[in-house]
Order: sequence, then C-alpha cells, then structure tokens
Amino acid sequence: MVKYVSGSTGEEFNLSGNASRVRLKEAGFYDYSWEPDVVTRRSGNQVTTFRKKEKEYKLGIDFFGGRSDRAETLRRFFELTEKDILANEPGRLYLNDQYIECFITEGDVSDQAEQYTYVQKEVTVFAPNPFWTVEKDFSYLRKWSETSSVYLEYKYDFDYDYSQTQKGIDYLNNDHFSACDFRMRIYGPVVNPSIIINGHLYAVYTTIEQKEYLTISSRDNTVIRTKVDGTLVDEYNNREKEQRIFEKIPSGNLTVSWSGNFGFDVTVLQERSEPEWN
Repeated sequence: MVKYVSGSTGEEFNLSGNASRVRLKEAGFYDYSWEPDVVTRRSGNQVTTFRKKEKEYKLGIDFFGGRSDRAETLRRFFELTEKDILANEPGRLYLNDQYIECFITEGDVSDQAEQYTYVQKEVTVFAPNPFWTVEKDFSYLRKWSETSSVYLEYKYDFDYDYSQTQKGIDYLNNDHFSACDFRMRIYGPVVNPSIIINGHLYAVYTTIEQKEYLTISSRDNTVIRTKVDGTLVDEYNNREKEQRIFEKIPSGNLTVSWSGNFGFDVTVLQERSEPEWN
C-alpha cells in the first residue's frame, strides 16, 4: 500500500490498492546516497564523516475513470499536496508501515489528446530529511502502590503485564541496527518526572497536572507540555541539562526505570536510507 498523508490536514490519498482509481507506475524509492566530508592529505584523502542531503523522487501516476471522476481525483490530489506547500507542513508518503516526510513540489501532465480513460502525471517528491521511518511504540503504565490503588486515566488503553511486581522497572527492545530518535509522552499528574533508559537520564523539572501531558521530541529538539485546554507550554529551559535529554535510544533490549508514580509512552523512530525490503 502506497499513500500520501497530508501534514496540514491529516487527510489521506491512496496511490495503490484495488479500491483506488489511481496506479503508481514508478517511484525509485530505493535510491539513496551519502556524501563524504573529505580532508585532503599529502597522500590521498581522509573521510571525516558522511552527510545526507535532501532528495527528490520522481513518481509516475496514472489516474483512471470517466472524465468527471478523473477530474475530481486530480483536483483532490493537487489541493491536498498544495495545502502542505502553502502551510510549510510536510506530508508523509507511506510504503506500507514505513514513511518519509516530504512535499510534492512539481507536477507534469502528459499529452491527453489520445488518452480517453486515464491521465498520466509525473510528480516530484522533495524529501528534506530523506530517511524512511518505522515507528515502534512502547507504553509504561503508572504502577499500583500500597498507598494508592487508583490508576491514571488515559485517553487510550494499553496492554500491560500485571504479573510484574517490581515498581518502576521495565524494558524497551529497540530491534533496529542503530540508535534511534524518539518521542516520549509523559502523563500527569507528576512533579519533576525522570526516566532512566539504559543508564541515561531523561528528566524535566516542571509540574504536569492531571490530564496534561508532556512531549519530548529528539528529532525536533522540543519539550512541550500540553494543557487540558490544548494550550502548548515550552518546557525546553526546564529540561535536564547535565545529561542530554535528546540522546538517541540505543539498539538492544534496554532497562527502563522510573518512580512508577506516572505513566508514559516512548515511540522509537527507526530510520533507514531505503525502505525495508519485503
């Protein structure tokens, strides 16, 4: 399944599948490149690091159906992607459960003189950060204690192994081949929440009230508290500073420890230069 999800509206547009009147003909999703930083030496050169620049993909798309159906589908696709350009909000191009953040920056329609049942369109996908991402979610509930038998109310239900008896100890299995960016969402009420993953401290010195939550994004370098009414509060200056709060989560089966008096989620962002083959 290939689909585009708007970054500004959240609306989806399917580019494949039996129910779709659109067919993706070519894409080049598996093309990638790294550029070396090189220092010139007396004999040869030395590579100091590698960098990845933005990337463009060319997508060939066929739009099927009668004239009015084609016109409506083409209009919807254009307006969906154009809104993201005008809002400067990248959409997501999904290949199954993997996505790349991108903009649709160009469109070229072929000669339609002899095409009565479909329209051919080539679009340019501009990916400023050309990594394909798979998100892996891990949830950690507030634990029971001798003094309180009340759980924090969550917006969502989470699976949990209630046989665990050790308060505030759990595990996170990052099965990726390298360290990963993450999103961490901490649910109130809690004062000065701190979490240790693989010996590294992630802490914010603030108060999160009941039904509020705080989000740490290592990819965006942000620490934001969301209040009950939706107001966003920047907590960046209240982050733990001796240990880097945006430290990537390493690969492996990692120990997670915290007070147990609050619940939180961790979303690990596993990045690849090319989509995983399947």
